[in-house]
Amino acid sequence: MSRWTVPWLERVLRKTRIEVMLIGFIVSIARTIFLLFIAVAALSQLGLDTTSLVALIGAAGIAVGLALKESLGNFTAGVMILIFRPFRIGDFVDGANVMGTIKEIGIFQTRMTDPSNVEIIVPNATIYNRATRKTYCATRLLR
Repeated sequence: MSRWTVPWLERVLRKTRIEVMLIGFIVSIARTIFLLFIAVAALSQLGLDTTSLVALIGAAGIAVGLALKESLGNFTAGVMILIFRPFRIGDFVDGANVMGTIKEIGIFQTRMTDPSNVEIIVPNATIYNRATRKTYCATRLLR
């Protein structure tokens, strides 16, 4: 079943304007969740009580979420930046106590260079959650 569902999801996502890196991450998470769901359903069909297993999986998810709070915040901000594109590579951004030209936008961090050409690595949560001023890249056409 996952052989059809996961590739279908990947095809649908590739037709959108979502970044390729984000598509791969979404597809791998969907595959894991789908396989976990199938495993629990199979155990249930074998007559095993899966209530405690589902509760254990939920508790483990909460524990991991709390342990990775900062990383998940940066990841979520990275996803929001990649989807909504408040700024793009080449834009000059001033805010969040940093100022520079965006060079690379990753899932967890954004790389930029300041006016003196020093590389700055900023966590995505920092740059996304604070007010920033943006100047478009002079070489990019505005639409």
